[in-house]
Amino acid sequence: MSKHLSKKMLELNEIMKETDDLYRNLAKKFKMSDCMIWILYILREDDRSVTQSDICNMMYMPKQTVNSSLKKMEAEGYIELLNINDKRSKQVCLTEKGVDLANNTVDIIISKENKSLYHAAAVTVSNFILGLVNNSLTYLKDCGFSEEIAMEALYPLIEFNLKNIKENGIMESLTGPVERGDLETITSHCKVLNQRDKKMYKLLSENILSIAEMKNKQRNYEKIREYLKR
Repeated sequence: MSKHLSKKMLELNEIMKETDDLYRNLAKKFKMSDCMIWILYILREDDRSVTQSDICNMMYMPKQTVNSSLKKMEAEGYIELLNINDKRSKQVCLTEKGVDLANNTVDIIISKENKSLYHAAAVTVSNFILGLVNNSLTYLKDCGFSEEIAMEALYPLIEFNLKNIKENGIMESLTGPVERGDLETITSHCKVLNQRDKKMYKLLSENILSIAEMKNKQRNYEKIREYLKR
C-alpha cells in the first residue's frame, strides 16, 4: 500500500476516534448514556422506518441495554414506540422534544461533509466483515466441514481478534503471514483461491501490509509488496 493511502487510513482512524470522543463528551454534558446518543444518531441518519429490532441489530450493545435506553427515552418524552405488523418489535419515532434534543446534540457533530465517510466506516466494519466470514465458511465447507462445525471453529478466532483489537489496538493485534513476512504461505494461499477471492486476498493483504510496516520498521517487505501487485 502506498504511503499516501497509509496516511489516509491513519487519518480515518483519527476521525473515528475523535468522533467517538465527541459523542462520549456530549453524552456526559447532557447526562445521557452513550447508548441513548447512538440511538439518536440512528434515528436521525436512517431514512427508513426504524424499529426496536433494527436499532438492536445496528448497535454492538446488549439488547437489554438498548431496550432499557429506549424505555427511558420514551418515559422522558423523546421518542414514541408505535405498534406495527411485527408484534415482537415497535417502530421508534422521535417526538418534537426528541427532535429538539437531536438538533442540539448529534446534528451538531455529524456535518454534511463527513456523513458519507462516517457511514462508510460503519458499513465497512458492520457489513463487509460478514462477507469475509462467509468466505471463510465457504473455504472450510470446501474442505468437508459442515457449516455448523465451520462456524464453531471460526467464531473463537473472530471473538479473540475483536477482543485483542479492543485491548491492544490494531497494530499490536496484527499477526499472520503478512506480518511475519512469510511470502511462501501467502503464495500457497493464492494458489488455491479462485480469481475473485485471490484478488480480494491480495487487496486485503496490501491493506494490512502498511500496518505491518509500521509495526516492524526494520523488516523488509519488498518481495511481498511486489507479489501482491502482480
